[in-house]
Amino acid sequence: MGVGEKTNNPGNLLAGVKWQGVTGVYSANGLNYAVFDTPQHGVDALVTDIKSAIGKGFNTLASFVYHYLGTSTDNRDNPNVANYLKTVERSTGLSASSKLSPDMAATIAEGISKAEGTYQSFKSVFSHTGNTSDPSSTSQSSDLANIVPSLFSQQQSQSATDGGKKFLGLNWGNIFAIFIGAGLLLVAVWAIANTSKTQTA
Repeated sequence: MGVGEKTNNPGNLLAGVKWQGVTGVYSANGLNYAVFDTPQHGVDALVTDIKSAIGKGFNTLASFVYHYLGTSTDNRDNPNVANYLKTVERSTGLSASSKLSPDMAATIAEGISKAEGTYQSFKSVFSHTGNTSDPSSTSQSSDLANIVPSLFSQQQSQSATDGGKKFLGLNWGNIFAIFIGAGLLLVAVWAIANTSKTQTA
């Protein structure tokens, strides 16, 4: 079990900041790590730390990672640093030069956790955090993400069933039904008109 798992600290955040849920300090490898009472508090602290860094101007993926690792300019070509950045890039789908915004913090936190080697132990917590960081916006976007592909697939399925035969967005069966309906309506109007003439006469 690594430091992150022992301390409920997926980002291996160092002690010194009064995050919610901090219960102590764990010393290892010559460093002092924050200890959290629950995995959720550890994940929340990581997300908060990322948002804070972005707000301070570390708003590209590369600049943020270098800041997070405390890497000096001279050490940025270090293979370990380069591999760390590549892991976060792969996880987030971003490039080193991608611009960051605070609402991306949960996604970046997952990437950091993967680079730290703690992700598997915190996977379920990250999934929950991603859905609750902004309930209104995430639930709406999630609904749209499900609804739009569903509608598109239904349309594709219907097109395949109809053999792709459509006119003005309608299949020929619907067009035929519209003409039949219109014809019946004309017959009804004609019948009512004739009935009125007969009664008048």
